[in-house]
Amino acid sequence: MKIDTKEIEGKAILSFTDESYLDDATEETFKTCVRDQLEKAKLVALDCANLAYINSLGLGAIITVHNFAREIGSRLVFFNMSERVQKFFETTRMNLLLTLADDETEALTKLAKE
Repeated sequence: MKIDTKEIEGKAILSFTDESYLDDATEETFKTCVRDQLEKAKLVALDCANLAYINSLGLGAIITVHNFAREIGSRLVFFNMSERVQKFFETTRMNLLLTLADDETEALTKLAKE
């Protein structure tokens, strides 16, 4: 798993660079990368367009970074989910816990408002 970072108006945009799986093989890398950006930028949007699969450990990693963001006063928005990932978030009811957006523009707007 490789995650690229770009900055727009003081907000970090993280993107999976290729088809990625959030599972036992990648969850530590994911948590480290997202935590580092949350500490630096405080406002982080995660582009999930290339996120193809999440298992229970991946779900745990998402909850961990979400809770970390709240603890340090940062904000995290997930956007550009595939239909499969969107369905996963709905089935696990993560859509009620996380801040989700359809695209980067909406994600940046949500970061600015919260």
